[in-house]
Amino acid sequence: MYDISICVPTIRAQHWQRLYDSIVDSIGEYTFELILCGPYDELDDYLKTKDNVILIKDYGSPTRAQQIAVSKATGHYVTWGADDGWYYSGMLEKSINILNAMDDRKAILVSHYIEGNELALRNYTMNYHEPLRSPFYPNEFLIINVGIASLEYYKETGGLDCKFEVTAMAHADWGARAQLDGAPIHFLQEVLFECTQFVGPIEDHAPVHYAQIEHDQPLYAAIWRSSKCLKRKVDFDNWQDAEVVWKKRFEDVE
Repeated sequence: MYDISICVPTIRAQHWQRLYDSIVDSIGEYTFELILCGPYDELDDYLKTKDNVILIKDYGSPTRAQQIAVSKATGHYVTWGADDGWYYSGMLEKSINILNAMDDRKAILVSHYIEGNELALRNYTMNYHEPLRSPFYPNEFLIINVGIASLEYYKETGGLDCKFEVTAMAHADWGARAQLDGAPIHFLQEVLFECTQFVGPIEDHAPVHYAQIEHDQPLYAAIWRSSKCLKRKVDFDNWQDAEVVWKKRFEDVE
């Protein structure tokens, strides 16, 4: 068992080496595995030399890819990231130290992260953001975009609901379920992770943009603005019900 599994849906193989090297610089004495899931047959030459990297080929949505990656994880903790991102030096080590000290199987660490050279969020409370508002959770509930949890608890609470197609709303949905279950949250007032920022439907971000606006945000509102959300359960293996080929991106794949 590794100390942490880092599970990443991927379409940008050109950034894998930077991501891997940043984890090495961030993890300290802890052990890790990097699990990538995306439309590739093999790792690049650099990662082929590493015995703690797994590549899973899949053409599904980002949520399906992340959930598949987690299904293969063996770490005590699990986290996720973007393939165009990198971890800050020493911060994974610090985060794991905090969770170890909390000594609570439900504990979740949430941190600041950077997109496009600035903090992605200034306010992490869910009800501050209109697409995430719900009368069925309190104002202190936090968005868990960049988070770390025990693998056991993540799976127990279902992980991502792959009815969502991209990870932003799916992470919020999982975070709300976990907090309703009483998971204690530690907010780390430091940056753990940085990634590129894509604004609007540009380049390879366009499918994600449209899926979030047109599909995931309405789905989130339908779920969390109904009292049925209070009794909602998600089966971890729900990724098996998601589309095998995500046509918004892989329209030419049969």
